[in-house]
Amino acid sequence: MRIEADVDVCEAYGECVAAAPALFAINDENFVEVLDASPQPDQAAAAERAVWACPVHALSIAED
Repeated sequence: MRIEADVDVCEAYGECVAAAPALFAINDENFVEVLDASPQPDQAAAAERAVWACPVHALSIAED
């Protein structure tokens, strides 16, 4: 699993941070920052919730 973020689409709603604070943050420029692009299997569900929660679809998951 690899998390990808499109900062051109991100509007800093922070839903990803709420869903998976260990994986995402909003940086000083008000864009999503992926803290762990290749999370461990125990974080997969949180990553999927965060991707689903993004209202502008700025996040995606690619399978390795």
